[in-house]
Amino acid sequence: MTLPKSIIPTVHKSSYDVGSLYSSVSLTSNQISYRGFEMQATLVNLGLQPIIKDISNQNQFAVIEGVHLSPKLMATEKFENAITVKFLLVTENPETHYFHLRKRLTLHPKREFDLDKHFSTIRYIQSQLIEEAKEYSIHIIKTDTEQEPLYDLINALWKELDSINQSFQNRKEM
Repeated sequence: MTLPKSIIPTVHKSSYDVGSLYSSVSLTSNQISYRGFEMQATLVNLGLQPIIKDISNQNQFAVIEGVHLSPKLMATEKFENAITVKFLLVTENPETHYFHLRKRLTLHPKREFDLDKHFSTIRYIQSQLIEEAKEYSIHIIKTDTEQEPLYDLINALWKELDSINQSFQNRKEM
């Protein structure tokens, strides 16, 4: 899904730049960037609501992923008739995180981004998202190694599906 720049220009700017709208407020630069991230995440979430509703109404399956899927926003949404399983992928080790981001940037050489300048802010935003995920009981999948994340993801998915199945069984017994 692409949101047109002419309609929602905020989404087409860096979180670091959008957060500058809060520059008059006494916040740290990390907090300002996180506010920009939250603004963008709110807009993305609003755009996703009708898409998820449509997918659910058509009894279709979809995987929706992205950096701006905030645990706080996704956890509070009630999608009628939709079965949702939410995950937050995190890289705990700073060196591994930096390596992953640097590798991703080499795959998109046209994208201008100063990783060294923004890395501490990226880590700060991730720490805020981890706190949100914990608060809303969203699965946190650690991506520091290559095999464990997939194993953890599958186990969490089976746990959620088992819980959903159990609730259906309980309804049948009523």
